[in-house]
Amino acid sequence: MRGKIGTGLAALALAGVWPAATAMADPWTLPAAELRLTTTYTYSDAPDALDHDGERDLSADFYMHELAILLEYGATDYLTLIAQPHLRWVEEAGIEEDGHSHSDLGVRLRLGGGDTDIISVQATVTLPGDIDTFDNVMLNQGEIEYEVRGLYGARFDLHGIPAFMNLEGAYRWRDGGPADEWHADFAFGWQPRRDLDVIVESLNVWGEGQGDDPLVYPYFRQHQARGSFLIHLSPDFALQIGGYYTWDGQNVIAEDGGFVSGRYTF
Repeated sequence: MRGKIGTGLAALALAGVWPAATAMADPWTLPAAELRLTTTYTYSDAPDALDHDGERDLSADFYMHELAILLEYGATDYLTLIAQPHLRWVEEAGIEEDGHSHSDLGVRLRLGGGDTDIISVQATVTLPGDIDTFDNVMLNQGEIEYEVRGLYGARFDLHGIPAFMNLEGAYRWRDGGPADEWHADFAFGWQPRRDLDVIVESLNVWGEGQGDDPLVYPYFRQHQARGSFLIHLSPDFALQIGGYYTWDGQNVIAEDGGFVSGRYTF
C-alpha cells in the first residue's frame, strides 16, 4: 500500500474545516498564509495475499509502522503548497527495513466552486528515501513518481445533519519496475455531534497493465474500505482514529490496519 496509510487524513468538509489527506487528498485550498500540520501514525499487517484470481490463497508475512508528517501552506486563497515526508519500519518475509521511505511535494489549485462545493487539481512528485529493497508493488520502489489528481468536494445537510462527500480521480506515473496507476476514491462523512465526524471511504487503484518484469510486477488492483472518527478537541486541533480493510484485489497483499492522526492549524 505505498503510503496510503500514511501518504495522511480522510478529507472532511464540515463547518468549513477539511483535515489533510492520508489516503485521499483534500479538495479545499487553505486561506492565504494559513499553515496546517498533520501527523499520522499507522500500523498495518497482511498475513495473506490476493492471487491472480483475487483469492486469498497466498501468504504474505508483511508488517509496517509508518509516521507521516504533512505540512500544508496557503500561498494564496487558491493555491496550497504541500510537503509530506514518510518514515517507515517494514518487515516483509523476515526482511526488515527502516528509515525515510519517501517524501511527497506538491501543489493544489482551486479551479472553481463556492462556499459549499469546490473543484480543484493537485499535482505531486514523490521523491524516494532510503528504503527501496521491497518488491511489494504497493510500496515506493526507490524511484521518482508523479501524480495528477482531480478533486470535487461538496458539503450539504442530510435531513438536518451536516454532511460531505469527496470524489477523486488520479493517474500516477511510476519510474522503475511497477506499472503506472489509475486511482478512483470516494469519501462520505456526517456530523452527528458538533465535535464528532464519522467518515467512510472507498479507495481503489488499478495498475496500467504489467510492469517491466511481469513475473515480479504483474497486473494488479487493490480495493480498500476505511472508516474513522474525527474528534474536534478545539477550534485549531482535531484527532482522527480509524481503520481499513482490503476487501478485494489482484496480485497484492491483503493489507489491514489502523491509524491515529492529529491535525493542528496555525
